[in-house]
Amino acid sequence: MPPGEKPASPHDRFPKERTKAVISFTLLAFAAVLNEVVLSFVHERVPETPPLPDLTFSIIPYYQDGLKICEYIMLASFASVLLLMLFHR
Repeated sequence: MPPGEKPASPHDRFPKERTKAVISFTLLAFAAVLNEVVLSFVHERVPETPPLPDLTFSIIPYYQDGLKICEYIMLASFASVLLLMLFHR
C-alpha cells in the first residue's frame, strides 16, 4: 500500500504474511525447546558446588513482605501491558 493511502478496512492495515509468521513462530518454539534441553543438560553435567556469596544480601537486611510486594508489582505491570495491548490503536 502506498504511504499516502488509507486502508479500506481495519483488517487491511497489516500485510498478509502468514508464511513468515508461521516460520517465525516455529523458530521461536524450536529455540524455547532447545533452551530447555540445554539447561537440563548443563544442570545434570555441572558438578555440585556451593553458591557464591552475595554481597547485596549481606549488606541489605531481609524484608519479610518483599516477595509479596514484588509479585504485586509484577501483576500490576502485566495488567498495564494487557490494557495497553487492548486499547492500542
